Amino acid sequence: MIDITISETAHRLVACGHALFDEKGRDIVCAAVSVTLQGWVVGTRLLGKQDVRVWQQGDTWEARVEHMNEESLLLWKNMILMLDILSRQYPEYIRLHWEENHGS
Repeated sequence: MIDITISETAHRLVACGHALFDEKGRDIVCAAVSVTLQGWVVGTRLLGKQDVRVWQQGDTWEARVEHMNEESLLLWKNMILMLDILSRQYPEYIRLHWEENHGS
């Protein structure tokens, strides 16, 4: 199970665990989450022109943006939307947690 904790007010995300949908290198759920998160980081850095701080230790990945501009906020919301879609499509493999009350 991939557990993803999102703080919408702090613009912070922590992902940990593994989907275990398939063997390493063939796990489409892990790949989808990874592409979504890495795409957000790269997009925020290149298109939003903002620094994304990323930490990884073991199976835990964390990222945060201090202050978001309009472009970065749009990319952040898109990333959350993509993760929400994935978690609904693969509920046995991805679980989202919200640090604040979330309305979706």
